[in-house]
Amino acid sequence: DALIVTHADNDHSGNQQNVIDTYHPSIVHTSHHEPFSVGFLHLFDLNPVKNDDENESSIVDFLTLNGMKLLLMGDASSYTEEKIIQRYPNLNADLLKLSHHGSHTGSSEKFLNTVRPMLGIISSGAYSIYHHPSPEVITRLNARRIPWLDTKEEGDISILCFPFFNVLLTSRGKIDIIRV
Repeated sequence: DALIVTHADNDHSGNQQNVIDTYHPSIVHTSHHEPFSVGFLHLFDLNPVKNDDENESSIVDFLTLNGMKLLLMGDASSYTEEKIIQRYPNLNADLLKLSHHGSHTGSSEKFLNTVRPMLGIISSGAYSIYHHPSPEVITRLNARRIPWLDTKEEGDISILCFPFFNVLLTSRGKIDIIRV
């Protein structure tokens, strides 16, 4: 129903036209957007930073899915995180898709302390020359006892929604119940 391209870096926007041609989304956002709804989902872009730095200016979407609060950070930097928590000082999320593939440039201590996620998701590739996620970010998560999953290790990560609970599944066989 919708395609959101957080920013123009190829690892976020590559193959965009093929996705559009295959799935025919009715909504396509490739830059900051006003709040919008698709089906029962309401998405809010929380990033106030709009400059020439693609990562700092990434779309950062917040949504609620079957009682879970999700925060999807794109490639936002710690500078962007600071601007977001200045604007939304009580921001918290149950599930945090960590910024910039778990790079040391994001997921700052102050940001993690503010958002206090129950679970962190890291989207990283097995053959990345950048070796994401960074050990510093993993240390920050572990110090706060925030469990995390990495697509490099787990493969696809899916959330199935049922009344009163959600089920998290990975293509490598992990299953977890997330109560709402």
